[in-house]
Amino acid sequence: MQQKKYRQEFNQFIIEGFRAIDEALKANGQITEMFIEESLLENSKYHQLVHLLTQRNIPIYNASQKQIKEMSDTKTPSGILAVCSIPKADNKAGGNWLYLDEISDPGNAGTLLRTAAWFNVPNVCFSKGCVDPHSPKTVRSGMGAHFYLNILVDTNIDQISNNSTVLGAGMEGEEPLGLEINEPWILALGSEAHGLSDQISPHIETVISIPKLGNGESLNVAVAGGIIIRDLTKK
Repeated sequence: MQQKKYRQEFNQFIIEGFRAIDEALKANGQITEMFIEESLLENSKYHQLVHLLTQRNIPIYNASQKQIKEMSDTKTPSGILAVCSIPKADNKAGGNWLYLDEISDPGNAGTLLRTAAWFNVPNVCFSKGCVDPHSPKTVRSGMGAHFYLNILVDTNIDQISNNSTVLGAGMEGEEPLGLEINEPWILALGSEAHGLSDQISPHIETVISIPKLGNGESLNVAVAGGIIIRDLTKK
């Protein structure tokens, strides 16, 4: 599951660590099986986690440290991981959308997923050329956000823009705080290196920017996205 082709073939991905698995359980994520080093069962929190999985008839396998390391992509695995099914996405889902346009950094993508979940933006769309949202690094950065979101991949913005106001983040535009925007909206964010692509630009109705009060060339896309989403959702 470390490679995209296998995640696509089996429609599954891996989550690692107690917090990620616990979050998946809270969100009723589709865990298909779990692997754990036997030594961790001496800790009560892991024992309780196993109990919860057993109640849901989810298979649990004891694994050696070597086996866990082979399944993990981290240098120091936590000793516990689970395999989850990737839920079917819905491009007609209601509510606001976050559209990630050719964002290739998994840390930024995962952070934006966390931000969307935090501010109740229920839908996130990854364009072609984006990082895989279910890659190990993106999943780790997402910190369980995947289980609360409708996530589309390799999708053009016109496939989700049904009656939505399309907003784009840029260097020169309107300040988002207090801006009157009709819902539902789609917020498009481009990569820091290239901004929004030519494929997106014709769809943008309003360009949004964050006023600079100090110094610096630009904001990290995850930071900028967080500020804009917070301002757009502030009542």
